[in-house]
Amino acid sequence: MDHQTTKERITSFAFELEETDVNVSSDTPEVLLVPVQQEYYDLSYTCLFVPRFPNHQLIGDVAEFLPDWLQHICIAYGWRLEFIHIDGGHLQWALHVPPSESPAHFLQIVRTQTSKYIFENFGRIKNENPSGDFWAAGYFIRPGIYSLTDETVKQYIGFIRRQQGLFSS
Repeated sequence: MDHQTTKERITSFAFELEETDVNVSSDTPEVLLVPVQQEYYDLSYTCLFVPRFPNHQLIGDVAEFLPDWLQHICIAYGWRLEFIHIDGGHLQWALHVPPSESPAHFLQIVRTQTSKYIFENFGRIKNENPSGDFWAAGYFIRPGIYSLTDETVKQYIGFIRRQQGLFSS
């Protein structure tokens, strides 16, 4: 069993980090924190939103502008958009985020900001949806970058519509 003291382990670790300027003195008992480079983590997610109303399709101008809006949001928050797929009844996208970013947080930002853009630019949709949220309650999220299968998307949309009481179980 290794009986090194914490200070010895820290000192040993510091000497292993040859390219990092680490100052360990004998009277410094603090834990050393070395910054993590972005390439050392890969937090990526594939996400899916469905419009709140089935007749609010992501087509025409909405489908044309949505990729630019989503890219703008990602850049503004320091995320990297990997892909976006729009198919009438759903929005699917994948992104990389830093470890400090929780999925609930980035999903809320995307949901709020895209709803704002849609309602500001498409008054008819805003008039038909007084909720202030273009998207149906809930979301689909999966760790990693994947193109979801048509069957998965269909099942999720069915789940959302049943939750809304639009389809029977």
